[in-house]
Amino acid sequence: MLHGMDSCQYQNKIEQVVIQCDLSPIINKTISALSKGNRQRVAIAQSMIHQPDILILDEPTSGLDPKQITQFRKVISNLKHHTAVLLSSHIMHEMLSLCDSIAIIHEGKIKDTIILENQSIVIDFYEEVLASIVKHPPQWHSGNGKSHQFKISAPEEQTKIIEYFIYKNHSIYRIVGAEQVLENCFLESIGHRATKGKYCV
Repeated sequence: MLHGMDSCQYQNKIEQVVIQCDLSPIINKTISALSKGNRQRVAIAQSMIHQPDILILDEPTSGLDPKQITQFRKVISNLKHHTAVLLSSHIMHEMLSLCDSIAIIHEGKIKDTIILENQSIVIDFYEEVLASIVKHPPQWHSGNGKSHQFKISAPEEQTKIIEYFIYKNHSIYRIVGAEQVLENCFLESIGHRATKGKYCV
């Protein structure tokens, strides 16, 4: 863990990663006594102690319970401010929660790249809605007829959009969330037909 590090520096480095990875409650326990989630955090701390420019993680939340996943996401969210984190996962919600951009890889090749500056939702209406009406909310992105896509940067924006259409007496059939939109992009990128009405990001 401390290979190649000056002995006068390692104690300070250990204290830093203990704080970053929230390891204080388990600092005196042996690895064999830790849960899988805590072992994951210790492994990240080991990789962080040398302050790498890039950290590569492959399916890091596999097998973790919801509490452990929440702890892990907190660690990564803090870490990515000073280290480039490359995360490999098939979990769409994880990608949306942690990533700034996503590369879709299929058969060893990058098929698409998605920048997640804003998340997307798709609203399907029971009846066709004129584009001039749908475009009034500034979050409108694309679409026609009964299906329209909107870019949102915060959950309250989705609420405002829904309230706007209720006020205009436009009945909403369904709302497709950002996770489903991203899943649709993945399917299209690898050559599978996307579900009608579910736009890409």
